[in-house]
Amino acid sequence: MIVCTPQKVAQDDARRALRMFQQLEIEVLGVVENMSYFIGDDAKEYDIFGKGGAQVMAREMGVPFLGAVPINMRLRTNSDQGNPTGNFEDDQQLGRELEAVVKNLAGQISIRDMQGALQQPTISVSYYGKRFIVDTRILNKLLETPLRLTRRPTSMCRL
Repeated sequence: MIVCTPQKVAQDDARRALRMFQQLEIEVLGVVENMSYFIGDDAKEYDIFGKGGAQVMAREMGVPFLGAVPINMRLRTNSDQGNPTGNFEDDQQLGRELEAVVKNLAGQISIRDMQGALQQPTISVSYYGKRFIVDTRILNKLLETPLRLTRRPTSMCRL
């Protein structure tokens, strides 16, 4: 997922990042516009950095637009306090915007999953000079409890 603000200079950086991911064959699920607008105390909407630039860029680059997130003090406060669910509860408009992004992202993940295009994460383990790649789906089936790594004094991890 690429996140960028509406202004052109941010879009230029996001385009370069998207092209880099495409060259590395890393799939991008979509684009989110951050700081899309601000709602002042007077209840008016202000487009401080412009608005809609990330959506235009996503369309031009052929990737889905996942949504727009406004500048919102509650978002910062809730996130800083470790209470991200508060962002859905405290402000109805912010909650709707975030929910739209989450639903659109989940939709893109579902599409990729149905296409068989999703790659599950793997874990790389080095053990006495040998390297093993473990598919986390297989690992989860083998383990009844979550994987726990313990730290040795030599900074090596063992399973």
